[in-house]
Amino acid sequence: MKYFLLCLSLLVSLLFAEEYKVVKLRWESIEGAKSYVVQVSDSNTFENILYETKTKDTRIEFEYDPSYKFARFAGIDKNGIRGEFSDSVSIDTRLAIAKKGGNNLFFSISYVNWTSGAIDNFIKISNYSLLNNLLLTQILLPFSGGGFKYTYNGNVSNQLKGRSIELGGDFASKSGNWRNRFILRNVFARPENGYTLEQMGTNTNFESHSFDPLQMVFFKYNLKYLPLLNSSNFFLKGLGFQAGLNLQKENLNASMIYFSVNPPVVYDAGILPQKNKYYNQTNYLNIGIGFQYEFNKTHEFNFGLDYLVGKSNGENQYNYWITIPFTLPTSSKTSFLANVNGVLVNLYYTYNINQKHGIRFGFEDRTLNYTITESKTREKIGLSLPIDNLGSHPTLRDNLKSFSLEYFYKL
Repeated sequence: MKYFLLCLSLLVSLLFAEEYKVVKLRWESIEGAKSYVVQVSDSNTFENILYETKTKDTRIEFEYDPSYKFARFAGIDKNGIRGEFSDSVSIDTRLAIAKKGGNNLFFSISYVNWTSGAIDNFIKISNYSLLNNLLLTQILLPFSGGGFKYTYNGNVSNQLKGRSIELGGDFASKSGNWRNRFILRNVFARPENGYTLEQMGTNTNFESHSFDPLQMVFFKYNLKYLPLLNSSNFFLKGLGFQAGLNLQKENLNASMIYFSVNPPVVYDAGILPQKNKYYNQTNYLNIGIGFQYEFNKTHEFNFGLDYLVGKSNGENQYNYWITIPFTLPTSSKTSFLANVNGVLVNLYYTYNINQKHGIRFGFEDRTLNYTITESKTREKIGLSLPIDNLGSHPTLRDNLKSFSLEYFYKL
């Protein structure tokens, strides 16, 4: 499905990409010059510099503009000292070449700080599954102290730090009014190992958790429309409206050593490790506003604010051993459905190095709130109780902050 959507987004992007014209200039190399500065003006006096850039090549390509009439060049030596400018050269716009515009491909690496709703849900489901079976053990071996009281403690944290890589592309119309982007992202973060501890009457349950890396695969397609791009107002011309589709899947594998004590009986000495597999599929839409400002065709700032809404489903498969008082293998499978809403804030700074290459620095803060609407637990041995009857928390919060460095190549 995600590959179909990727192909569809590429097709839409290419349809939006319109033709535009570029001018190519070439000059003789200057002895001792390590790079060159190029200036373009509407007059041969160069009182009004309309475009300026630096390059290490002896040729340059830039977008055609009717006001571009003259160009001149100067060499820059190894010490950064600029020489005298050449005589002005008339730009023959009749030689402008038609090209497809506004397209680039990019590669990005990110540092992420992740408050994982998946880890939170994983631990809660696992503990409620244990509690479910402990209720069965108390039917067979009642509490020595009588009564029922449940408390929970532990040091397993859903605060994660990790890395992500991204591949994608930007495609825009020549007018710039339509901007669309697709992203394929892979996030890795390893939870710290820890323990959880429950107390039910005089019964004590201890679990030691060992986690594999939490992995999230993410696909995004976003379309932005800037209706006032030609406005004379600096702020209004950068205002845009955007909407997009987001698909993500999280996978987590873990093992656990568990034992339970109801003095003077030990129910499970934790001889065999117990395995957990968890996945969560979340699909949501984003709709919001964006601001985009460009300075001297070299620097660009982007800000976005989106509301997120969608659906989620997941499953926790739990294979373990229960002692009542003899040891038996058992398994538990919990599935759940949830409504999702949240907010996405992002901020980017783009530096166009030259006509072909650029870098972008970004910050993104995404919060998703999960409201569980349905959950079912099935045990091979033990009671079969829905999680919400055991007092599960109906909401989960997932927050992902990322700091990214991106390189892009202009097509």
